[in-house]
Amino acid sequence: MKASLAVLAVILTTAVFASAAGPSSYESFDTVASSGDPGPVHASRAAWPGPDGFGYNGTLCNYSWIDISSTGTLVSLSDDNFSAALPIGFTFSFYGTSYTEFYIGSNGFLSFGSGSSVRENQCTLPSDTAPNNQIALMWDDLDPGDNSDPAYYETFATGSCPWTGYGGACLVVELLGYSHYNSAGAVDDSAGTFEAILFDDGVVVIQFQDVGTEAGLESTTGIEGADAASGYGLTYACNTASSLAADLCLQMEQAPFIALDPSPVAIGGCSGTPVVQPMQLANASGADGTFALTYSTTSGNGSIVGQDQISVLDGAAGDFDVTITSNPGLPSGTELTGTVGANGNTLSALADVTFTATDPVSGWLGFADTPQGSRFHAVAYVDGKLYQIGGETNWWTATGTTNVYDTATDSWTVGPTMPTPVYGADAAAIGSTIYVPGGTDCTDDPHDGCTAGSYYDTLQTLDTTTGTWGAVATDPMPAALAYASAVAAGGKLYVVGGFDSTGTPQAAMYVYDPAAAAGSRWTTATAMPTARAYSAAGVIGDNIYVAGGWAGGTTSVYTLEIYSISGGAWSAGPGMNSVMGDTTPYVGVAPFGDGTLDDRYLLAYGMGSAEFDGTDMTYSCGFYVQAYDTVAGAWLDLLESPRCLYGVQGDGPASTHYAVSGRTNEGGWQMSLQNQLTGLCGAAPVPLFADNFESGDMTAWSTWVP
Repeated sequence: MKASLAVLAVILTTAVFASAAGPSSYESFDTVASSGDPGPVHASRAAWPGPDGFGYNGTLCNYSWIDISSTGTLVSLSDDNFSAALPIGFTFSFYGTSYTEFYIGSNGFLSFGSGSSVRENQCTLPSDTAPNNQIALMWDDLDPGDNSDPAYYETFATGSCPWTGYGGACLVVELLGYSHYNSAGAVDDSAGTFEAILFDDGVVVIQFQDVGTEAGLESTTGIEGADAASGYGLTYACNTASSLAADLCLQMEQAPFIALDPSPVAIGGCSGTPVVQPMQLANASGADGTFALTYSTTSGNGSIVGQDQISVLDGAAGDFDVTITSNPGLPSGTELTGTVGANGNTLSALADVTFTATDPVSGWLGFADTPQGSRFHAVAYVDGKLYQIGGETNWWTATGTTNVYDTATDSWTVGPTMPTPVYGADAAAIGSTIYVPGGTDCTDDPHDGCTAGSYYDTLQTLDTTTGTWGAVATDPMPAALAYASAVAAGGKLYVVGGFDSTGTPQAAMYVYDPAAAAGSRWTTATAMPTARAYSAAGVIGDNIYVAGGWAGGTTSVYTLEIYSISGGAWSAGPGMNSVMGDTTPYVGVAPFGDGTLDDRYLLAYGMGSAEFDGTDMTYSCGFYVQAYDTVAGAWLDLLESPRCLYGVQGDGPASTHYAVSGRTNEGGWQMSLQNQLTGLCGAAPVPLFADNFESGDMTAWSTWVP
């Protein structure tokens, strides 16, 4: 028997190399040479003495019967049944799993995890069918109820195990004078007397005092784990006459080994961001050692690195870290594969590594409900505060309310009211001032022209330090617009696209410079190639990105156009995904919800369809979220929003994006009071792919009826 692996049992009880707690020192078993192959063994199974697929070896040992018939606990069984769960008395590791209970089967075997009454023995072990995790003493069609044959079990505490030289704890299970099932009622149907001894370091001993009339002719003797495909099983005897004999002692234990945990390594993380995977090397080689550690990659999608070596005492486990770094910009689901290896004391271990790149943007979380549900409102972020400005609160009803969200306290307050209530507006901040260009307060569908209300050329401003609204009277916008996209770059405001007062989509881009002389702050830049409204827009580096939107008629657009601020010209980027990853077509792309993350990703969400038949405008909400990766030059389908929304807007700091309100058709068309946030993969405070929304929960939605 090997030296105790008590330390490993505490640290890694579920790993393939785990061992139950045991004594710190004791004498070894005395063993004798194997008598050779006792019978036929299936080609796919390990022949005695092993090792099997898990590493168990078998030897013949010196017979030393332990009689517990007068001291043990009696277990009486009938034909083809099994005992209740019985206590082992210590933690016993068997094929890498720790057990504290066992079952006695009336057909001559012990099992772990569940009992079994299977009477037809399997030949050889392991078998693809149940029972698994078993110790087969003499597995045959037995009938202990035929002659009231008893079974006994008894646990011996550390220091009292009667096995010669063993200082740990052990369990003895004795099947006394068992009988074969014999429907003819033969006088001599004896199967014999045999016992199993389970030691707290995982060693198993099977002994035979008497082998009955068949002596192995129709029975199986051996051990079996739960993974037949991996060869977790070792057979000593199987349906072979005279393979069992009185005074036979069999010992089975795992061979000396080293092992890595976890094995395999399966982990996900952010593309391009190093992930540290803690690992352990378990040394059960029989000697202290210094082990070389090796790392390799097979997929070519990054690197796997760590320290060169580790020293580990025998019976102990040593900790080390592996750093896994995938290449930046990998599409979600791309794998980095490789291995971590260990070598020393003439032994080796290998752990496969699979790292799966997750979406560069996290999933969605809820944050505090807004006081006012709205759509087509403006949202801007300034110095830890998020401002929900204006919007439509009912059919074509504009509000001037400003709600302020404090990202530090997760709470909203009502701010100052804007001078001119509008919806269909966007906003951008320059320093501490928020600019809201244009918008509309039409009291009917504005896309066939306002019958009541206006499209505005007003540039409204909110000074967030003083909490006061104003309007730039000296510099009205060059045109009255609604549903235009507004972004800020280099201290200037850029307003692109939108509808004019006739409901016609525009391509013009206007630039406002607050540092210029009053009366001359607006200039006209190169027009966007595609006239559109409702577009997602954002500034990343030197470029303004405009994606999706509605181009009039029944046309939702998927195009991406990129404006070089320094070059003053537009270019075409790759179009948005027109189908989801599962080939489901997007119903249309008119998001208006937009934002940027990490100066790299343009977000587009709230995507649905926008159609105008000349009389009525029709919208639909969407769960879909896309991001344009400006480094990889590709669109990514991200984890869907937990709410079906449109007319939603958002903003935030570099690593987090807050999406506010919007209109939903969940439980009937209504404005959402609930909000959601996402962020750069792995960035606080957004846990990866988490969300705290409950499906179908309508309790936090506004209740107005359209």
